[in-house]
Formats: sequence, C-alpha cells, structure tokens
Amino acid sequence: MWPTRSLLNISASLRDDLAMSALVAPMSGHAIYSGTVWHDRRSPAYRFRQHVEMAWLDLDQLGELYGRSCLLRDRRWSPARFNRSDYHGDPRVPLADAVRDTVEASTGVRPEGVYLLAHLRTWGHCFNPITVYWCFDATGLPMAEMLEVTNTPWHERHAYVFDRRGSDAADDEPVEFAKAMHVSPFMPMDLDYTLHDSPPAARLDLRLSLARQGNLVFEAGLAAERRPLDAAAVRHIVFRHPTQRVSLGIYWHALRLWGRGARFLPHPRRATRPTASESSVEHEVPA
Repeated sequence: MWPTRSLLNISASLRDDLAMSALVAPMSGHAIYSGTVWHDRRSPAYRFRQHVEMAWLDLDQLGELYGRSCLLRDRRWSPARFNRSDYHGDPRVPLADAVRDTVEASTGVRPEGVYLLAHLRTWGHCFNPITVYWCFDATGLPMAEMLEVTNTPWHERHAYVFDRRGSDAADDEPVEFAKAMHVSPFMPMDLDYTLHDSPPAARLDLRLSLARQGNLVFEAGLAAERRPLDAAAVRHIVFRHPTQRVSLGIYWHALRLWGRGARFLPHPRRATRPTASESSVEHEVPA
C-alpha cells in the first residue's frame, strides 16, 4: 500500500503537471481560433454577435505557415496570407522582433516566444480592431501580453503592454487601464478599460469593458475554440469568413447605432490620457 502522504504528493504533482501542460503545450504551433465576437452597449442599448476565424501564429515560425493549402501562400494576390505591414511596428523589422522591442521597452524584460492572435489578409484586405500578442519566457511561461487597437477609417494603432509574469492558465485577473486612442465615433475618450483574459489554450475567452467613473457603458468579448490550421480551415476562412466581413460589420453596426440616436463624436486629434499604470506605444498604420 502506498502511504497516504505519498499519494497526496503524487496527486499534487500530477495536478501541477496538468496545469503546466494546459498553459504551455497548447501555445506551440500555428492554429485557428473559431468562435464568436459579441458587443453589448448600454445606451443606446445595442447588442450583436458575429462569428470569427482568427489565426494563432508562432511569429518565429512564419516560414511553416505556408504549404498547407493552395489558398494560403506568401504571394501578394494569394486569397489568404500573412502580410507584415498589417501588424505592429516598422514593417521593415520582423514582427516578432518589433513586438519584443516594444515589450522590452515597457517591462524591462525581453520575451522569448511571441504569438499573434489576429485576422489574416484575405482577398487583398486586412483589418484587425484588436490584435493580441502573447509573449513567453524561455521556459514557455507567459511574461507579457500586448493589445494593439486599430481604428477605422483613420487607421491609427495604439498598443497597450501588460506584465503577465506569474499568470497561469486559469488566471483572468482583470487589468484596468485608461483609454488612450479614439476608436469609435460613438464613444468618448474619458473612459477606462477593464480586460479579463488568460493565455489561450484549448479555449479562448477574452472580455473587454469600458466604464466612465465606474459606470459600465460597453462590453465586448471573444469566445473561441482552438482548431488545426489545415486546408479545410483555410477554405472556411477564405470563402465563408473573409476579413472583409469584419470591416463591413463595423460600418453596418455603426450605421444602425446612428439610426438609434447614438451621438456622433468627431476624432479628438492627439487627445490621450496616459497614466503611470499604463504601458502603451502608439503607431501609425503604414499606408
């Protein structure tokens, strides 16, 4: 018979190993997160849900992205492709290094692995309202997260960097930070974000809320499941859920909001509210 203490120790070790596996193993390799984006505005009341297919890419292994489908190639007019200038920083710098530079400047620590959660360019078009970058240390543990927000039609970007050292697979401790860039013409600048999420694994859950002086005015979220990035997934993206649907959806819902009496707010040029607790870098989107 095994001593009770030994059995308890083994059980605890197995539990820790499973938690570590859930945190680290699903991060490796390219994949697709298939799920639903939802928005919930308080005034005027407006809700919607939209299916999305987002790529999860190991930015140090982009050469392995191609070859799985004739629809996904590193060619300008490929139906689907990764286009460097669609994402963070100077397009002349590899994306992984650009993210590392930004994260290191904010946290003082340079990450090892860098992963991207975003839409690919489809049929010559790409737009990502929010791009998520997860950064890991040499052991595969999360050390930072970067959210990059892009607005339309101005095509400005703003990156928020969060230190995630000490996070675990079940950790969704909220992060609060001030709004620093004009995004929607129906939302003012004097708002604060609260982010709830954790490192993507078999499932991905992200929720972002906006509040004014503690009063909730808007929530949005993404709930998705991880799937292989194979030929079937690429066909699904290209023919059923191309990135054009994201842009068209933004303008369609903006029109409906305007029709419901939402107040239109012009772009407040250079209106930002940096705080000591916020780590952010602003970038203009290359033309």
